[in-house]
Amino acid sequence: MIYLDSAAVVKLAHAESKPEALRDWLAERADIGWLSSVLAEVESFRALARYSPEAITRLHPVLDLIELVDLDLRIRALAQSMTCSSHPDDVLGSRQALSSAPELEPGFDVLHPPA
Repeated sequence: MIYLDSAAVVKLAHAESKPEALRDWLAERADIGWLSSVLAEVESFRALARYSPEAITRLHPVLDLIELVDLDLRIRALAQSMTCSSHPDDVLGSRQALSSAPELEPGFDVLHPPA
């Protein structure tokens, strides 16, 4: 699975953002599914509504291509225990932990697209 955060989802929905590197990277891995948290749906919608309302019509077709993982009890518990990999003593912010926890689901081999 390829994990897409809300920034990647916004790039895919916002045609004017010139996400060629992201699109090319994903096209090279067309046989691999996409994964994100349901939180990405809310974050992406709010970002597009604020900065590019005309792109909202392209959001749901992009979301239809992504396996959205619910924030169930297991995901929430995982998010509560997450720390920053570069600074293990630091605790991630709630939003970042909740967004990132689904990619740690057992059984998923997760790739990250280029920023």
